[in-house]
Amino acid sequence: MMGKRVWKWVVIPLLFFSVATSVLTFPMVLNLKDAVLDPADPMLNAWILAWDAHILPRDPLALFHANDFYPYSNTLAYSETLLGQALYTSPLIWLTRNPILAVNVVWLMSFITSGWGMYALVYHFTRRTGAALVAGMIFAFNPFRFAHLDHIQLLTAQWVPWAFLFLDQLISRRRWRDAVCFTFFLNLQVLSCYYYALFLAVAVVVLLAGYWLLDRRRFDRRALLLLLISAGITLTIQVPLSMPYFTVSRAMDFERSLDDVIRGGADLMDFITAPEGNRLYGDLTERLRGEGWWEHVTFPGAAAFVMGLIGLVCGTRGEPGAWRARRLYLLVTGVSLVLSLGPALRLDGRMLFSPLPYRLLYEAAPGFRAVRQPARFHMFTMAGLSVLAGLGVASTIARIRRASWHKGLLLVLVGLIGVENLAIPLAFGRAPLAGSIPPVYEWLAAQPGTEPVLELPILMDVGAVESPRLYYSTFHWKHLVNGYGGFFPPVYGHFLFFDREFPSQPYPWILGLGVRYVVLHRWQYDPHELEEMDRELEGFGDRLRLAVDCGDDQVYEVIQPGTGMPNRPLSDVNWGGYAVLLGYVLDPPTVRPGDLVEVKLFWQRRDSMAADYTVFVHVLDDAGALVSQHDGQPVYGERPTSTWRLDEVVVDVHPIVIPTSTYPGAYEVTVGMYDLGTMDRLPLHGVDGMMLTDSLRLGRLQVMDQE
Repeated sequence: MMGKRVWKWVVIPLLFFSVATSVLTFPMVLNLKDAVLDPADPMLNAWILAWDAHILPRDPLALFHANDFYPYSNTLAYSETLLGQALYTSPLIWLTRNPILAVNVVWLMSFITSGWGMYALVYHFTRRTGAALVAGMIFAFNPFRFAHLDHIQLLTAQWVPWAFLFLDQLISRRRWRDAVCFTFFLNLQVLSCYYYALFLAVAVVVLLAGYWLLDRRRFDRRALLLLLISAGITLTIQVPLSMPYFTVSRAMDFERSLDDVIRGGADLMDFITAPEGNRLYGDLTERLRGEGWWEHVTFPGAAAFVMGLIGLVCGTRGEPGAWRARRLYLLVTGVSLVLSLGPALRLDGRMLFSPLPYRLLYEAAPGFRAVRQPARFHMFTMAGLSVLAGLGVASTIARIRRASWHKGLLLVLVGLIGVENLAIPLAFGRAPLAGSIPPVYEWLAAQPGTEPVLELPILMDVGAVESPRLYYSTFHWKHLVNGYGGFFPPVYGHFLFFDREFPSQPYPWILGLGVRYVVLHRWQYDPHELEEMDRELEGFGDRLRLAVDCGDDQVYEVIQPGTGMPNRPLSDVNWGGYAVLLGYVLDPPTVRPGDLVEVKLFWQRRDSMAADYTVFVHVLDDAGALVSQHDGQPVYGERPTSTWRLDEVVVDVHPIVIPTSTYPGAYEVTVGMYDLGTMDRLPLHGVDGMMLTDSLRLGRLQVMDQE
């Protein structure tokens, strides 16, 4: 009996979906080592999985403080964490040091295990292997999934059917074992994709409402206790892991506008539009594909629609669970379909009606203001439709008396689903692996420390520029000003605006942020830009030292004029735990008596600052005597410290006049903060929390003879 159960629940579906995946995704199975379907998201996801594997054994509390978008914290919350996938790819990365392989393993397994999960759910309801296989084919291979082949977080939906299966058993049998399994798969899915985490929460609530309407007697004390325990465990795990997302959202105003969300909802035309790579429908629906079509392909496929309709209309025979499943998953399908439309009903880009129910989630539900593509609710539409289709197949088979026809029908349906989603051969490129990466990154990997690097030009991944840079950073793990994700912080936008005017315009920010190296990718500039850049670089020889020339890629080491030493962040000390000074600029670094020098301080808030502190900048002689100073509220009083937002970079300028009586020589510049009411200075603390002093030495200001 046990062998038969293993055969039906494990061996048959895994073999079947492994073969189907190998065929329908050919030739990826032969190129897992280094294939990338697109250089943008797959390389971004390779970096995320590599970061998870890198940081979790070393410092798990620093998980969200990834090495991108320096100097900001919690930057992993700009994207998915992929922790669910990291649970089984981290050992692979430790063993092979190949995150591209890890991404492709996740990618391949998502098809196999999605089919297996839906097979298990439908077999649970129907006890028919053929019906379960067809349902698994629909869920694993549908146009939505093929439109998102480069998004492993969206492909990783295989834990949804398992969560639904054990929720049904929990409600029906009220066993601890089922509650444990439901909690496990629920959390595994949440950790795999935060988009689906929000949508899955809605789907579970919808299912529970359905169970209540069908038979509220099942919700006895034991069932409610199990559900509450499951919810408590889930909240205990997920709330701490989700807090960085809310922290970043509040600090950076990372929210989607209502107009953005409306555009991210499914248009009615999307329900009859197939991906362009689809061999059967791609050309037929080419004229229907608008801008960003791949973001909201909601075409279910003809076979899925017809079999789902049969399952809905004709009813089921045999297992009593099928009767319950038909009503429950009609509810899931309908609710998910309506929510996938977003806040407004649109036809070919024209708004027909607003608001739709999704507007309520946008306005009231935590997390939904960060969702850009409500159309991705379609994955849950397909989950519900797959169950209904499985019920339709089971119902049809039950009505066919000749057993010899059953296999023929199943072969036809499986073949039809495969043909409807045929997109082979999939086109892909190849990612450089260890030993073949560009020499500039090998040089960076050989340099000690993790001091910040800026790569120019910055292009917001137009043409997939920033994602490969993140991937290459896995070989050196230095902090990058660059990054790629769902949102972009202000400093990144500053460099995006000025990077074509390197070195003159970005240099003060490069210096002020403590950037150590600037990587100049000459091949990404046009010849005219390079001519202008080279002319300007001639005047920066004492501030930007050519460290290595790799031909098309050059690395410049940033020199701090105030010290003559390589530039570095000053953030290893902090003021009372509230703020750090990233860096500074002395403009100019050499003056004469009577001249004005501007000291630009690049502050960053790290914790709440309730008081308004006064900033002082002192110029001291060798004996420590005060020569000149400037005290004042930051940014000429316009940005008191109590108004600084978490992680915000505040550029604070202090003009200092050098007295005409000042002797030539080098003078020390120091900075600090104090409470004007008490005159108490904020102490400086080191990385270990120990108090150091009450002022920070910056650099030396050179005073020359009067002419």
